[in-house]
Amino acid sequence: MEEFYCAEQQLCRLRQNAASSSSAAAMAGALESVARVYEHVGSLVRFACADQVEEELEESVALLDACAAARDSLRAMRACALDLEKQLRTLGDTIQLLEDGLELLFRRLVQCRVFLLNMCSS
Repeated sequence: MEEFYCAEQQLCRLRQNAASSSSAAAMAGALESVARVYEHVGSLVRFACADQVEEELEESVALLDACAAARDSLRAMRACALDLEKQLRTLGDTIQLLEDGLELLFRRLVQCRVFLLNMCSS
């Protein structure tokens, strides 16, 4: 803000000098004042840019943090998915064993029925 007030002061002096005299020396002084105004404006622009850069950096860091959190969540979800896949394979194996056992039981029941029918008919 100090740079802004300095630039304003230089502009006021420049206006006063331009209004009061038109000599070559006064014009040279006025040009020097213009140069000083540009220096102050340049400082203001640099400060504004620095603030914008700082703000962008803070937002970038926040975005990086969000990306890291998302990556960690995805890794955890992948681990859970792999665990579920393993459990499903185990469950599928168990179901296959049960089906094999039921098939064997069914064959035994059919054999028993045939045996009983043969005994009843003889």
